[in-house]
Amino acid sequence: MPERNEKMLKQLKSNYEMYERTKKETEKNMRRAENPDGTKRFTEEKIKENLALISEAEKDIIEQFKNFGGTMEELTGKQQEVRIEITPNRVEPTPAIKKEDIDNETLMKAKASLEEAERQRKEIIESQESATATRLEQTYIPPKDTYSREEAFDVIPLPSKGEAYKEKIAKVSVAYLTAYDENMIVSPNLYRDNLILDYIINEKLLSKEIDPMDLLEGDREAILLFLRATGYGNEYPITATDAATGKDFDTIIDLSKLEYKDFKLKGDSNGWFPFTLPVSKKEIKFRFPTHRDTVLLEKMQEAEEPRIMKETISNYVETLDKYIDDEKELPKDQKAKVRQAIATITKWGEDMPSENSLKFNHALTNRLNLLIMAVDGITDKKYIADFVRTMNVRDSSALRKYMTQNEPGVNYNITINRPEELGGGSMTTFLQFDKFLFLNIT
Repeated sequence: MPERNEKMLKQLKSNYEMYERTKKETEKNMRRAENPDGTKRFTEEKIKENLALISEAEKDIIEQFKNFGGTMEELTGKQQEVRIEITPNRVEPTPAIKKEDIDNETLMKAKASLEEAERQRKEIIESQESATATRLEQTYIPPKDTYSREEAFDVIPLPSKGEAYKEKIAKVSVAYLTAYDENMIVSPNLYRDNLILDYIINEKLLSKEIDPMDLLEGDREAILLFLRATGYGNEYPITATDAATGKDFDTIIDLSKLEYKDFKLKGDSNGWFPFTLPVSKKEIKFRFPTHRDTVLLEKMQEAEEPRIMKETISNYVETLDKYIDDEKELPKDQKAKVRQAIATITKWGEDMPSENSLKFNHALTNRLNLLIMAVDGITDKKYIADFVRTMNVRDSSALRKYMTQNEPGVNYNITINRPEELGGGSMTTFLQFDKFLFLNIT
């Protein structure tokens, strides 16, 4: 029996229900679609083929639901139909409907229809572009070849107002999520490798003036929240902790209430920003971190972790030695076993190479080295690295504080209602979302 994972079961059930709604809406739209002469655009056979494609995607959800310990009754809310066959020796339940084997001819036919089904899907999207999308096309003309006319899209402003980029991109075109995109959203591999949000941004950002990796983190999050709200609605469930009692409770927030931070800085032609250090009075030019920077800094930290392990193990061993020396109630034979384990850990640490070991990581200076672009007009990276290494601590603290306070993005400070059993009223908390943003559905 598979081990149950209630969180994943809840998310998968939401996605299954979403696929069911998608099938109904697709069938309704295809039946209503007409050619210019008033005739039906799609035959019954074509409608069934398109619905079959969505059903195929549903099978992945069903399989995952079972793998996480769920049953078909829980997923669909219906009792599985069974037929009782009576034999002289036993009563045995058997499914009323057996899955038929799919022969090669059927598989080949299904593959051949994929291209035609995709073309029809695009026709449906184009035929149902909203008046808002039409108005946006008339008032906003992106550079040539920056978006696909086959995709319904919207134009959204960025929290940075374009000041952090050379190109001064203040708005971008973003395509709406489609049923096809749910192939990504439900892909276990993308979650395992922590790539799901990268894939979604790459697929839905239509403006080509900027590489998605070079988006500021705050601008990128604004795009993701737009896609989540327009795709699955503004209701977003969270678990909050009551500040007064320390107890957790579930609630729902409205994503439409989130606002951008008030960003007033003006970037130069490179997208860099000035700051005067309070102690040295040096003139600094810095930039805000992009997603590419975030990934690089994470990799730098991961590379340093093994190098500080030797020192960490040594510190742990000293602490354990003290604990076991001070322990008065532990029997001698158990103390001996603990000391033997400590000796093993000590040997493990001593065998690690010491020439490249570190006592601590360099996360703070790594970040400054990456984001400081000039010191008194000097842009040489070696000079900047040497400057950062000997930088006055008050200067360093002031610069980091200024960068954090002014970084463009979404204001995640939200006010929520406390449940009556915890006293009612309201409280302020900080919203955090992760890679499950598009699976966390009410």
